[in-house]
Amino acid sequence: MYKEFFIWVLGLALVVAVAYGYAHQRNLQQRYIEFRDDKDTLDDIRAEVESLRVKVEETRARVSKMESDPLEIEATARQDARMTRDGEIIFHIEDAPPSGQRSSENDSPSPSPNE
Repeated sequence: MYKEFFIWVLGLALVVAVAYGYAHQRNLQQRYIEFRDDKDTLDDIRAEVESLRVKVEETRARVSKMESDPLEIEATARQDARMTRDGEIIFHIEDAPPSGQRSSENDSPSPSPNE
């Protein structure tokens, strides 16, 4: 009975030693880490491809609208080429600077050169 148990333990130890040696020789841990990194990168690329696919579909829809809809053509010309109709005046409105970042010129009037 004791001899059979010893043979089982010795066989198990031998299997573990061979498995460890094989894993160490083939550098399996590092290869697994690289595999996981590559899998994460692949998932990121797939998400980016899907995002670009949606963007392409949106652009195709916009192009088809531009081919048939005069209002879409006008809106695109106004937005992209900054075109206007005759007599139109365009006002460009900028955001006010944050209250803590006012320049000294705006805080107090500068003296005129004649004073």
